[in-house]
Amino acid sequence: DPNRQQRVSRSISGTECMAGAVCWSPYACTSNSYDGAWFFSSFFTRKSRHKAILNGRKMDYQRYKRLFGLIGYPLSHSFSKKYFGEKFANLHIEDAFYELFPIPSIEALPDLLNAHGNLVGLNVTIPYKEQVMAYLDELDPAAAAIGAVNTIKIEKGKRKGFNTDVYGFAFALEKSMREHHLTFERALSLGTGGAAKAVAWQLDKMGIIPALVSRRKSAAQYTYDDLDAKIVTNHP
Repeated sequence: DPNRQQRVSRSISGTECMAGAVCWSPYACTSNSYDGAWFFSSFFTRKSRHKAILNGRKMDYQRYKRLFGLIGYPLSHSFSKKYFGEKFANLHIEDAFYELFPIPSIEALPDLLNAHGNLVGLNVTIPYKEQVMAYLDELDPAAAAIGAVNTIKIEKGKRKGFNTDVYGFAFALEKSMREHHLTFERALSLGTGGAAKAVAWQLDKMGIIPALVSRRKSAAQYTYDDLDAKIVTNHP
């Protein structure tokens, strides 16, 4: 019933399902995206299609040959959908669409993949850059060495993980070192998550010794409370 769906989509009350969404039947639910749009999610339904209500109109992802998206939780901070939407429009790419898929558990990933046969690529953000590796068929050598994935290529039913954080960091760092004639032997790497692992891996590859900084106390790393002028000076 479309009227019933619209009433539920305007409500934030109801039974919360494992997708962190408001369920109106055993087979469909609605969840809120970062831009206020409500999604009728089928990856917990018996249907093969994932439909959305955007700006009061239904949109069927199956109309696109290629579906891309971002998984993580939460995703209210993400600008990926806007960025890729504008990029597709500027390049006149009409057969592709980019969506946010906020899944509060990585265990929901197989259902998401099964629901969308046209999914060809996913970006991965916190907190799943490490957890997602168990759900992949293959890893790029760099991603395997780093121990974190932020990009998944889906081709012929196979899922391959990559880490593009490392390429972006390497490009920016090498450019800065080149332009400012910098050389150094040590560096502080703030954090120990998936992105920080890529940073530490690239620093080590460049012959720069990374010192890790974390909230957790360990003999192998500093905590933020440990940092002082001497430590920072010794890690330019």
